Amino acid sequence: MSYLKMKNITKKVGNFTALSDINFELKEGEFLCLLGPSGCGKTTLLRIIAGLEEPDSGKVFLNGNDITNLHPSSRNFGIVFQSYALFPNMTAYENIAFGLKNKKNGKVDIKARIGSLLSLVNLTHVKSKYPSQLSGGEQQRVALARALALDPGFLLLDEPLSALDAKVRNRLRREIRETQEKLNITTIMVTHDQEEALTMADRIVVMNEGRIMQIDTPQAIYEFPANPFVADFIGDINFIEKDSTINAIRPENINIGKNGGIEAVLRHKEFRGAFYRLTLCLKENNQMVKVDIPSSGRLNLPDNEGKIFLELPTEKLINYKDQEHSYINKCSS
Repeated sequence: MSYLKMKNITKKVGNFTALSDINFELKEGEFLCLLGPSGCGKTTLLRIIAGLEEPDSGKVFLNGNDITNLHPSSRNFGIVFQSYALFPNMTAYENIAFGLKNKKNGKVDIKARIGSLLSLVNLTHVKSKYPSQLSGGEQQRVALARALALDPGFLLLDEPLSALDAKVRNRLRREIRETQEKLNITTIMVTHDQEEALTMADRIVVMNEGRIMQIDTPQAIYEFPANPFVADFIGDINFIEKDSTINAIRPENINIGKNGGIEAVLRHKEFRGAFYRLTLCLKENNQMVKVDIPSSGRLNLPDNEGKIFLELPTEKLINYKDQEHSYINKCSS
């Protein structure tokens, strides 16, 4: 039996449909990411799971029990908001202790619990500091420890890393995932960052305009996107139109041929550390194609405007029939 389940969740705001017939479920201990562009409905869905908003129709189940109309305080979850929402007049220790004190836990138990949590998130050295004295990453970890203090049944994360710089974000996403795995706590995280979802999630729910586009593992979504939107949103990809069919292929899966193949002209070469990103124009139809090649290789490439032949491995092509052609990029003349 699933641990958390959404069944036919629909939510309207005036004439706008924020969520349309949302269905998915989680196993206990699973880490699920709700991924999509701004305004796709992912935060609204998280708030419905938390009980902070009500759906117009549909139900939320926890351990087989209908909790759709249950008050947030009775749902046994922890939540970390994008802004962290720490109490500025309380130390890190006091912020984490807040919920425990409200539950009338004893002082000895509270001290032991907070000590354990501070150790878990590597913050024992800042327990007496106020939020204004902490870095963004430290504030995020205090907020996480506070969310975990009452030993919740599941954890909700609303873009918890979006306010941090890239280096801190990369470190903390590993720490969050390690903490989640240690505790085996069922977790749903909202993000618009594809890399965050790919590296952290057991499964990803890709959303757009209030609908689910695809649910699968990160690898399956990357390698077998269900439609052009998912293919375009997750990672870089090329859309090449041939015989009224859109063929999609990742830049790293295109090969440079010595002779023969599809003729293209090199327009731009960009060094990206581990690889070069080539931008080319297909001679046949002037469509733009991106190709990634390892920077460690000794492949001799022509200067800009030089001729190159491309090979598209058939096993790496993803075919989309009867799809809109707005994903096709043409080269500027």
